[in-house]
Amino acid sequence: MQMNTSSKLAIATLLTSLCAFSYAQAPAAAPAPAKAPADPVVAARGEMSDARKVYKEKVAAADKVRDAKVKAAADQAVKEAKAQGKDEAVAKREASSKAKAAAKPEHDAAVKAAAKERDAALAAGRKDAGKAAATVVPPVKQ
Repeated sequence: MQMNTSSKLAIATLLTSLCAFSYAQAPAAAPAPAKAPADPVVAARGEMSDARKVYKEKVAAADKVRDAKVKAAADQAVKEAKAQGKDEAVAKREASSKAKAAAKPEHDAAVKAAAKERDAALAAGRKDAGKAAATVVPPVKQ
């Protein structure tokens, strides 16, 4: 199939016009700074959400510390198993299990402390939301 000059020109013009639209767009505006919501219930829910995020981050940090200790112990066990000619998978599994058991009290303490902080923040948020909800006048039904 052969194209004549006018169809080639039409296709080139069409492609150029489509590309020009994407270049002609203005850059995206910077997002507006977040401001505190006027509704106290919404503000309390936002604080509660922030408390949950902080809890998740602290638990993730505790998990990361525990996992690093477990990995170091497993790697050391594999290295020793290679040197002694033993099964590496068994050595890694046993070392991981022992390291997790050894790190459990420290990990559980970190998670418990984070949970206590989260629960206190959530209780305060619920209290604030309850006070705010009590002051809100319900709409009149007609």
